[in-house]
Amino acid sequence: MIIDEDLFDIVLLNPLSKHNADKLTIVSGYASASMLSQHLAELNDLGENPTIDLTIGMASTGGIASAQHDAYLRLHQQSDQNVRCRYYTKNSSVHAKVYVWSRRKQPVVAYAGSANYTHSGFRRGNRIEAMTEVSAKSASEFCRKIHQGSQLCLMDSIRDCVQVHEPTTIIRSSFEVPLIGESVRLSLLIKKTNDTPERSGLNWGQRPDRNPNEAYIPIPSKIYNTGFFPPTGERFIVQTDDHETMEFVRAQANGKGLETPESNSILGEYFRRRIGVDSGGYVTRKNLDQYGRTDVKFTKIDEETFFLDFSV
Repeated sequence: MIIDEDLFDIVLLNPLSKHNADKLTIVSGYASASMLSQHLAELNDLGENPTIDLTIGMASTGGIASAQHDAYLRLHQQSDQNVRCRYYTKNSSVHAKVYVWSRRKQPVVAYAGSANYTHSGFRRGNRIEAMTEVSAKSASEFCRKIHQGSQLCLMDSIRDCVQVHEPTTIIRSSFEVPLIGESVRLSLLIKKTNDTPERSGLNWGQRPDRNPNEAYIPIPSKIYNTGFFPPTGERFIVQTDDHETMEFVRAQANGKGLETPESNSILGEYFRRRIGVDSGGYVTRKNLDQYGRTDVKFTKIDEETFFLDFSV
């Protein structure tokens, strides 16, 4: 039977309860760390903590964007060994998409088809993907064969085997789409007063019983209505000009704010550190002027990876 609707639930969530599975093994031509993070978050909301073993098959020929690589490393560190991300390193490439659920090391159900392990593969409404259930045993054997030609992303030697592209030198991203290069500028000031907001934006947490570092970057309607950023609630990766890598998400009404989903304070701490304001301090227009900038520039590397420029 061809499955072309509700792929995320059917392939990535339901086998946990339906088959009492405890591990998901994935071989996907292309993948994204933001998809992995989103998947982990939704599994956590369900009270589930399966092992996810991901192999990216096209890494050997297409390379990996540095922002994605950094994000995979961070997910490794945060997951207490429940996440393993591998890059295929042989001279050939693997374009297959295979998902195998196991219980106590025995494969119980598997799917194969067109959907890469990305938001566009499983969630975007403007693409039609199809998956079908296949033999769990043969799918598991296929994944095991691909693993033999792969290396964990946290190996010291991985950059000798796979090209990790910096944003300024990307030849091909770790997705099907090429480098897009569109940019937008987002002001950190309120247009009406031309000053920092008192209790929103970078000062969102400056209220009683809140973490004072909580912050978001406002998106004006003329930008959030264009589709430049991913849909509301969908995580994406942002690499900064000072070599930080963070997860972002659009939130609030109409997705009018950019936040860091693990904690809104991560974003506020980052900007306070850069402009020289003490942790938890109130950010003023003077602080930004002394730093030398009152806006940020986002450049789209691909549909799930962005570059943030806050350089002076």
